[in-house]
Amino acid sequence: MLVDLLVTAITAVSVVGGSIENGQESMAAASNSSHYYTPPYTHLPAGEEDGYEQNNVNTMATRISPPDYCDLPSYLTTFSANLYDTTALDRDFYVFELSTRSNISFSIQSNTPSYSVNVSMARLTYYENSSFPLHASHYLDYFYEDYETSWHKTYSDTLAAGTYYIHVYGQQSAHSEIVIDYHIDLNVTIVEEGYDEFSPSEMRFAKGLPGAVWISDLVPGSFMSMLSGDLERTYFT
Repeated sequence: MLVDLLVTAITAVSVVGGSIENGQESMAAASNSSHYYTPPYTHLPAGEEDGYEQNNVNTMATRISPPDYCDLPSYLTTFSANLYDTTALDRDFYVFELSTRSNISFSIQSNTPSYSVNVSMARLTYYENSSFPLHASHYLDYFYEDYETSWHKTYSDTLAAGTYYIHVYGQQSAHSEIVIDYHIDLNVTIVEEGYDEFSPSEMRFAKGLPGAVWISDLVPGSFMSMLSGDLERTYFT
């Protein structure tokens, strides 16, 4: 099974010099992106599990945006994985980031006959915590959910800059010993870059700090920024 999984991962999508070879039926054929990306395995697969485990919670989510996503006008992430736990406790989380307002097209397809997956998408959202005035708390704000039994599911929208999570889990019964194989395509195209995307409504000020500090998921223009956890902070000096 280990050999089969490795062969599937290699032959399903091979990324060579920014092109896809021998891709399976997916969004890849219709994409006009010049950059294709398949997330590297986080570990060598063992037994039935795929190489992206243990991504059962959002804090261990597999990153599916390319390392250089900030420099790309568009890209297509394409990869295959599975839900392997026979107690139906296996849940897969994936995370991607948008540096500016972007059009996204998401597709997930179950390759296991008669079984589909549940899928949802959320944005990492920050809020002011009165108990910790200098610390930004956060939560996952879910905006897309699909629990239908269709084997192929899609979602398209224009999203603001930020960090987004995809949550996938199977529709098989507990203890069924059914492994659901699935394939994901995520196509991202930047709408506009730079300060044109800047909006005062997207700013929050930490008035308890000395000086002027702008805290936002969006960094307009070429302001110098530094990353503090998942929160981008731009300092005006």
